[in-house]
Amino acid sequence: MSANNAPGVLLIVDLDVPRNGSRVQLVHWVASNVTLGPRVSNSNSTPLVIPNGPVPYLQPSPPVGDIPHNYNVVVFQQPANFSIPAQYSNLTNNRFPFNVSQFVADTGLGQPLAGSYFQVQNLTGTATTTYPPARPPTSTSSGNGTAPPQFEGAAAQLLGDRAIWVGLSAALITGFAAFAL
Repeated sequence: MSANNAPGVLLIVDLDVPRNGSRVQLVHWVASNVTLGPRVSNSNSTPLVIPNGPVPYLQPSPPVGDIPHNYNVVVFQQPANFSIPAQYSNLTNNRFPFNVSQFVADTGLGQPLAGSYFQVQNLTGTATTTYPPARPPTSTSSGNGTAPPQFEGAAAQLLGDRAIWVGLSAALITGFAAFAL
């Protein structure tokens, strides 16, 4: 996604699905050929154009009584001749366990352009089972005993047209979360 409106790939993944005493990832949506639509008149809004993707949208629905589930929304620049490798051909029917890192490597997506997250917890009843503990926080550094630099926010790190994806992702997530509830 850039000034020339090159297509992107959108992923939504639940990071907290309980399975066999641990937590696994579940893919909720893979949409390819995502582009920016025309700017809405009298507004600073630019909608996303999301064609039917290889993995249709599945609304969040964590089990009753479980911890809040974290849903990541990530947009990647779509490589030329993008296709889903054969090992992912059954994702619509077999959405978990999913591994975002492996999927990104297998499809050649590279670094994300933008991302956001939201949480959903099902409070509609009383839990009838126990669930594994929450997954530990992930860390990408080995640590050196010094304080990390202060994070200035994703928008400050993204340049040009990429900054719009942060706002668009947040709006998209809010809409889906409101619809799902």
